[in-house]
Amino acid sequence: MQNAALLMIEFQNEWLSPTGKLYYSRFKDPALREGAVKQAKIALDYAHKNGIPVIHTAMGFSADYRELGNTDFGLRGAIPKAKTWQNGGELIHPDFTPLPQDYVIANKKGGSAFAHTELDFYLRTHHIKRLYIAGFALHVCVLATAWSAHDLGYEVVILEDAVAAFTQEQQHFVLKELCHHFGQHQAVSSFIQP
Repeated sequence: MQNAALLMIEFQNEWLSPTGKLYYSRFKDPALREGAVKQAKIALDYAHKNGIPVIHTAMGFSADYRELGNTDFGLRGAIPKAKTWQNGGELIHPDFTPLPQDYVIANKKGGSAFAHTELDFYLRTHHIKRLYIAGFALHVCVLATAWSAHDLGYEVVILEDAVAAFTQEQQHFVLKELCHHFGQHQAVSSFIQP
């Protein structure tokens, strides 16, 4: 898998730990999240064992959300109200602890992993052309990242069973109606058996 990388979006305690503020409140179908966690671990182990670069992106803000300004619109308005992703961001969940060779972007400030981060620079300097994407939430940050990656010229593959939206309906809609506009989707089983 030359010139490819695995991008792990927000495998953080906020989503994955029972102490996270979003663990119970967002996923109307927790089985989607649990299935994504299981499949993402398989993809991550495969990438590590086969020398595929792994990039972790984590959302994080200061305690007073000064980065977001004063607005009621979009994520910039919703995040401070929910008091999520505080104090430099939640830690990456222990089940997904980055290895020393992994690259970690801990300063993601927007929906896309490219927004206000060094992700594009990192990918270009490492000659990465294809991104396999796993993470949360499919219909927000994964979708925004995939769309940005496409627009920047990368080949995008969403690992369809290693991502989760909040409901089955959202999951189905993104994969069936939106994904083909900016890339492909495939199961983790195809990723580990190219």
